[in-house]
Amino acid sequence: MLSILAVVGAGCGAGSQDLIQDVEWERTQVGTVVGVNWRLVEDAETWIEFGPAPDCNALRTPVSKALVNEELLLGLVPVTESCFVVKALQDGELFSTEPERFRTENVPAAVEAMEVETIDPSAYDDGFWVGSNPSGPALVHVINRQGETVWWYMGSENSVIPQVTLAPNGDGLYFNEFHRNFSIDTSRVVWVGFDGRVKAEIKTSLGHHSYAWLPDGRLAYLAIDVRDTEEFGSVVGDAIWVTDGEEIQEIYSTWDDAHLLLEEHDQWGSNFYPQGIDWTHANFLSYSEERNSFTVSFAHAEAIVEVDAETGEHLRSVGQAGTHDIEEGLLGRPHAAEWTEEGTLLFFTTPKDTRESRGVELAFDDQSLQTEVIWSYGEGLHYNTIIMGAVRRLANGNTLMNFGSKGILEEINPENEVVWKAYTATGQFPGHFFLVPNLYGQEL
Repeated sequence: MLSILAVVGAGCGAGSQDLIQDVEWERTQVGTVVGVNWRLVEDAETWIEFGPAPDCNALRTPVSKALVNEELLLGLVPVTESCFVVKALQDGELFSTEPERFRTENVPAAVEAMEVETIDPSAYDDGFWVGSNPSGPALVHVINRQGETVWWYMGSENSVIPQVTLAPNGDGLYFNEFHRNFSIDTSRVVWVGFDGRVKAEIKTSLGHHSYAWLPDGRLAYLAIDVRDTEEFGSVVGDAIWVTDGEEIQEIYSTWDDAHLLLEEHDQWGSNFYPQGIDWTHANFLSYSEERNSFTVSFAHAEAIVEVDAETGEHLRSVGQAGTHDIEEGLLGRPHAAEWTEEGTLLFFTTPKDTRESRGVELAFDDQSLQTEVIWSYGEGLHYNTIIMGAVRRLANGNTLMNFGSKGILEEINPENEVVWKAYTATGQFPGHFFLVPNLYGQEL
């Protein structure tokens, strides 16, 4: 059964021909989401159409062939008179209940809508942006193309939430959360359903910044690796740990990587970690199933490193003592590096000479050990992103540029023309964002 706060509506309208029975709708912990239960008395295909009243057909749920059904209505905007109808198709004949009406609730005051500049609606795909606001407040949320928050979940007090991923089959979201004071280890990855209830959590001891799911269901995450040195005292490096929820295995550590040099850098005096000097400052972890490798972005070491997902072997890298040469000065606080299907590397960077954040696509030549910039975006915009920042290639060939702490999202086409843009007005900023066509995790 659905997680229920209260049963607030019930009915089965004329026209259902008694095929659709016992329709009830129920509010959940998320003010824009209601749950609907119904049953069929005979085999048929059934679904719900819903949206702003009175039309009720802007959105729909997946088709079910079950006799007893329950579904959440996802994607509705706040403070709106809304309605739904339950439909069924049997032997080519369509049945429908009368509309059920309800009003969605408002978002919490701390949740900020985004201002949207829509340049060309025909040039981008419709859908929902799923992402996080890292802090102030820490939350995960879903935003529609108009910048309206249609779903949200507030994090714990004093927490940071940089990353979010969609749960399998659209059954909610995963996000990572850790305490802003790294001397307190509350790091975990949380699974929250779209009804707003926590379904499970995985403790990620010493975890920070980023995680990635493996095909076998295990969780990989970045962890701090603190060691004492004669020259500098306590120094904080980074490791990749993999857990099945019970046991933890170390796959890689910066301390074992001869390509990363223990030497002073521009941020050497940073007190980001109370455990010691912040050496490499890993800030993003991605996994490539095709390559069976992890790729780590290191902000302070100014390097991007790919390692074997089984052995932790250093495969290729750019930046500090990299295996491949890269344009001098291009790497500045690199972030969100991940491989494309074409075997190129996308990442976000803020070069020191210009302090203009940009997205870069890099091609690798493993024979000559050279790299080539084959695409970039951001030069001339004068966006100096201090925290976060990401670049993501979308299914239609467009690219999402996320300028992190600048509070700006831009979707650009292959010609680098802006087709959609959104920004925050009061200082909140986007963490990792991705686009889904719907919130049910499947074709509708």
